[in-house]
Amino acid sequence: LPGREGEVIEKLRRRSDVEHAQPNHVYRTLFTPNDPYFGQQWNLSAIHAPEAWDVTLGAGVKVAVVDTGVDCGHPDLQGQCAAQANYVGGYQDDNGHGTHVAGIIAARVNNGIGVAGVAPGARLIALKVLDQYGQGTTTTAAAAIVDAVRVYGARVINLSFGGPDFDDVLQESINQAHAGGALVVAAAGNSGSSAPIYPAAMDHVVAVAAVDPNLQRAWFSNNGSYVQLAAPGVNIWSTYPGGQYALGNGTSMAAPHVSAAAALLLSLRPNLCSDAVATLLFQTADDLGSPGRDPYFGYGLVNAYRAVRAVAPAPSPPTNLPYRLFLPLVARTAPAC
Repeated sequence: LPGREGEVIEKLRRRSDVEHAQPNHVYRTLFTPNDPYFGQQWNLSAIHAPEAWDVTLGAGVKVAVVDTGVDCGHPDLQGQCAAQANYVGGYQDDNGHGTHVAGIIAARVNNGIGVAGVAPGARLIALKVLDQYGQGTTTTAAAAIVDAVRVYGARVINLSFGGPDFDDVLQESINQAHAGGALVVAAAGNSGSSAPIYPAAMDHVVAVAAVDPNLQRAWFSNNGSYVQLAAPGVNIWSTYPGGQYALGNGTSMAAPHVSAAAALLLSLRPNLCSDAVATLLFQTADDLGSPGRDPYFGYGLVNAYRAVRAVAPAPSPPTNLPYRLFLPLVARTAPAC
């Protein structure tokens, strides 16, 4: 009986045939990764990623990084790329942006080097649609979004790019990805205004704004009715081509936190449709700003731990203690699609 646990426990304690009646407390390992930059990754603790890792690392969930490519040979990304495809030519990541995004999602954890990703068990689909200058076209972006699901089986697609104009072809590719079961996540924009940025403001897209280490809106982060979640986007350490590491700022850095949190969820409940995953992320976010949804933070700051606990199976009571009462965690019911 959610909300009446104390009342029920007190009644049970008064019974002569009950030895113990108390909540079934949850304990977790006090795991601290040995990645050297971990202590500087304020973003991980802000979204409660380390607590979520005690439940899942996101094993096997494919996340497409549709970007400038990914340096899959980076020591912190070795073995993390399930596939790569190049839609524009040039080096696998001759800009650095895509590798930085990829590291936020799935940099290896506890390997004694560099940084830790939010979902280190996830598999990356590295799709290069932006050139060395960080620019791309409708043709390349739309093709990669469709292929991410149809060809590579991605369950999450991260789009850390945008522009001011609505694009029918890009919307159609997103519609196809959504129909194919993928959650599409996009950066809300860095102009600091309420002008919509696309694809973030398109249908079937989770738009992500950025917060700073004080959990305040980043000065550059766009706002508007299309914003649905917030995530860290200032002074974010991540991987960079050539085995390097770099700090990054932008809603481009915020979006992959949400993509990775979605991967953690899907590793536990792979049968969830994309709308159900999005709803659970909204329901478990930490409310910031005005109560309820607002144009600066959407439903709030993504909380990876609360999200995975919403779907993680409740622990089973031991069978050899017939006179003890265990009250399991009540898992949130995933919304129907």
